[in-house]
Amino acid sequence: MEKLIKVLKSWQIKRVFIVFLASSLLIFSTACSQGKVTSVTREVKSQLSDTSDKYDANQTPQGGMNIYNDDPRYENPEVQAKTKALVEEAKTRTNQYDLEDYPERVTQKVQETLEQAKQDIPETLQENQEEVVQDIQQKTETLQKNLENAPNELGSALDEAGDTLNKVIDDATKATKETAKDVKENLQDLT
Repeated sequence: MEKLIKVLKSWQIKRVFIVFLASSLLIFSTACSQGKVTSVTREVKSQLSDTSDKYDANQTPQGGMNIYNDDPRYENPEVQAKTKALVEEAKTRTNQYDLEDYPERVTQKVQETLEQAKQDIPETLQENQEEVVQDIQQKTETLQKNLENAPNELGSALDEAGDTLNKVIDDATKATKETAKDVKENLQDLT
């Protein structure tokens, strides 16, 4: 029992109150929102009752899915207009692609394509030829500039190589003199 009292004391009364308040609010809001669900259910039931079957055994056949005009969408002017437009479009397409004229239209289309190709090929070849000529001229000019600059570049490269060679020779001479000096000192220390 003492442990239970310690646990209850360790919990703060604020926390217990907040939990109680939140759970009460949740239960209250759930209970109050049930009225909306029942009203929606009534509306759905009333709409379903309106779509009852309008079949009459003494109807005369008028067309439609089951020969009788019992579909409420059938008399809708928007649906009838859309249906009429689709039928007309289908008729124009079938007239447009009449099978009797099909071989003539195919040969005519092939002839038009060949004529267009006859015109396009020389133009394309001419354009490609001009591009190749311009490319060759540009590369020739670049090569000519490089050949003109070659003697100057060769001279500067040789000058740099000579300078580098002189530095290497000077460094080698200094290193040899230092090595000889070190060897001479080491020999003197031994004797």
